[in-house]
Amino acid sequence: MEGGWFDSEAIEQERLDADILQAQYEEEGNRFARQLRESERLNEAGQAAEAAEACPHGFGYPLDSPAAENEGDPFAGQNGWRCLHCGSRLADSVHAGAKVLVPCEWKS
Repeated sequence: MEGGWFDSEAIEQERLDADILQAQYEEEGNRFARQLRESERLNEAGQAAEAAEACPHGFGYPLDSPAAENEGDPFAGQNGWRCLHCGSRLADSVHAGAKVLVPCEWKS
């Protein structure tokens, strides 16, 4: 029977598509982890600007939010965002390529 629930070609194609998607997710996760490790290594070596540049800035909070207050961020209430990975103050939301205002200045 072609089409429907028993279309073996469609089922196999979906399996292959899922395998490709899984490989893409794993590759992206591994790239993110490598960037994060490199950022941490540079930060520990005292190279804040290079560490902030290497960081994927994947998680953080707005400085003018309760999250900043709860974290005890010294810049709570101001404009910008805080990257929780490297501690940089960012101009806009956390994402790769975010504009860094002050590199690796504070981590809770």
